[in-house]
Amino acid sequence: MREETGTAGNQDKRIVARVFWLNLLAATISLMVIASIVTGVMIGLRVIDQFDRVDDLWVEYDNNIASKVQVLGQIRDSFGFAGFIHNFKNYVLRHDPQLLGIVIRDLEELRSRIASYRVTG
Repeated sequence: MREETGTAGNQDKRIVARVFWLNLLAATISLMVIASIVTGVMIGLRVIDQFDRVDDLWVEYDNNIASKVQVLGQIRDSFGFAGFIHNFKNYVLRHDPQLLGIVIRDLEELRSRIASYRVTG
């Protein structure tokens, strides 16, 4: 009977050892899964933050471009037909002193708009 008890005792020890290692393996795998989930969530939050930053930068860039386009349109209007160049041409052709004041006014307006463009960056 002792032999049977000894053999049964060894089997019990083996079963206990297997259960221990299986529990240790399950705990290790569980910790790895939890760590992977936490890492994934952290990376996801970081990516969302980066997308928000890119969106903010894009809006700022877009607004700046819109301002530049608007000021460039004003420069074109000041310089073009019915602006400085038109009045300057009339002054050169007619030598009318009243046109000189208009040309100077148009030139100052043009300089002011160019300064505005420089400020927009």
